[in-house]
Amino acid sequence: MDIYSYFNSKSVGEYCRSIGHKFNAYETGFIINACNRISIEEKLDLYREIMETMSDVRNERLKKYTGSDSFFHALKNAFIPSEQTAYEQLIHADRNGMFCQYGCYHYNNRFTDDTIYTSYGRAYEVLKENISDSEPDEYRGLFITAKIPDTDKYITGHLNDNLEVNTLWYNCHEEIPLFDILWVYIPTPFKKGDILIPCATFYPPEPMVLNDICYWGKDEEWLEKRKVYADFSDMTAYGYWLGNDGQVYEECVHDYHNLEYFTGEFFRLDLYNPKYKDHRLLKTLSAALKGEIDIEVLVTANNLLKAENDLRKNFPAWNAKYYEKAGIPEMTELEKMLKKQHF
Repeated sequence: MDIYSYFNSKSVGEYCRSIGHKFNAYETGFIINACNRISIEEKLDLYREIMETMSDVRNERLKKYTGSDSFFHALKNAFIPSEQTAYEQLIHADRNGMFCQYGCYHYNNRFTDDTIYTSYGRAYEVLKENISDSEPDEYRGLFITAKIPDTDKYITGHLNDNLEVNTLWYNCHEEIPLFDILWVYIPTPFKKGDILIPCATFYPPEPMVLNDICYWGKDEEWLEKRKVYADFSDMTAYGYWLGNDGQVYEECVHDYHNLEYFTGEFFRLDLYNPKYKDHRLLKTLSAALKGEIDIEVLVTANNLLKAENDLRKNFPAWNAKYYEKAGIPEMTELEKMLKKQHF
């Protein structure tokens, strides 16, 4: 199995390959479970391959699921059967007395179709038709949910780019969060000041400037203790984002292995486009964290960008003759500059 090819972040996967980092059975399953490109059926097959080709991993925290500290025991007797049952119930919802609805994240807003469909297949066809002529990244986090009438029971299948069920959330029977309970060490190529973006989120992702990853500066003893006492939510990377108001704020992600280098546009001017954003300050902040510019340059750049955006948002939408009549014809050229789509 080429485990490096299953990382959501190509940069992280290739880096682990380049340094020859090896993963044990649990860590391999963790990476497979997180992969958002493959189907749930392929994941189940890969879990079985892990048990056939790798050595078992034992951890006391696994006992809460099956009474055994064996990863393979929990995988075979709890996790795989639970996932298989939920998947079959979702796909054959009509046979199980369930109805379906579909939903997605449309730009920044969560949308759920109010229509009730009699089968998974019917909801799937309507969803597929509705997104057939969509713009890139207009729809994210596609999902179909099957519900049992008159109860709170549901099964939600999140779909990948090929519209295959990739991840399951459910309460129709016990969900086994097997890959949530242990912390996994995954080396990354990232450095302080790198501009990154989450690459495995249902929400439209936003770029950030990396400040720290939880394992930086830690020794081998710290890593080994982390694997025993921490869980997946402690796989943190800290950084700086830009809010809708243009202000910088510090936050973290809990899946540092799902970060990727940001290669998108830092600036789009169309104020009426939901994807409009001015991320240029992140480049300035990145340079400051890398020691390439002084703090006073960072502060000055922030003030200049804020002043420019304030001017752009409040500049009058006049044509050339009005500037001429007002005695400020030179403003025509400034307006043209401010209306450029890309900088």
